[in-house]
Amino acid sequence: MKAAYHIIGYLALLLPTLMVALDKLVDIADPAVVTPDKGPSFWVSDVGECIWFGTAFVLPALALLVFRCAMSRVWRSAVKD
Repeated sequence: MKAAYHIIGYLALLLPTLMVALDKLVDIADPAVVTPDKGPSFWVSDVGECIWFGTAFVLPALALLVFRCAMSRVWRSAVKD
């Protein structure tokens, strides 16, 4: 059951991040302002897209890991008292 709570928490953190990534992808595919005099942005390149989507999947997991570590420290300090 504990694993189910972790999965639900991860998905709750992942969904908004994926929505932001999707919004960014839509902006890349169909920009609001087209400036042909400038070169393509770094985020339009293959490397930039890999970094963006990799970050979108890693940040929620890191946030959940930090929260878990913080709560385990709080729990250990409360048990010692």
